[in-house]
Amino acid sequence: SAFNNSAYIVFIDATPPSAFNLSDPFNATESINATPFLNWTVSEDQNFHNYTLLVDNGNAFSSVDFTYRVGLFNNSNNSFEVPQSTPWAGNTQWFWKVIAYDTLNQSTSSTEYYTYIIDNGTPQVSLITPFNHSYENGSSVSFKFNVTDQFTIANCSLLINGELTETKNSITKN
Repeated sequence: SAFNNSAYIVFIDATPPSAFNLSDPFNATESINATPFLNWTVSEDQNFHNYTLLVDNGNAFSSVDFTYRVGLFNNSNNSFEVPQSTPWAGNTQWFWKVIAYDTLNQSTSSTEYYTYIIDNGTPQVSLITPFNHSYENGSSVSFKFNVTDQFTIANCSLLINGELTETKNSITKN
């Protein structure tokens, strides 16, 4: 019998993909857009396999609502637009992070998670004073009101007889 003089080459990859960061949209962005465009920096790995984007309504990611696979064998494909066919629910604070995997299933998570808030609810305003159908004496009237909303209030405007009288940009809710 002939002696088989074949050589075998074995590559050992004990290094997970390199660290990377989330970039867009900025953390704590509030928007009415339920299909955001998400972007992150590139993770380097010669045996790169894919990015997995996780989206949850809790920062523990214990019951992930959406999972997307991005950039199969292409680490420079580091962005994702949420499909119009499956938008994220409104009036929700979403948490998202990305995990880079190599072909040996070694992984590195983005250095942090970001929040993206979809605020398509209407703030509720209640006039406290003056009372409805009341009469005021004097040259000035003090208006007090209460504003409630799940997320940030940008401003409140006072309209008298349909005309803009004043706008306040510093609002304390509740």
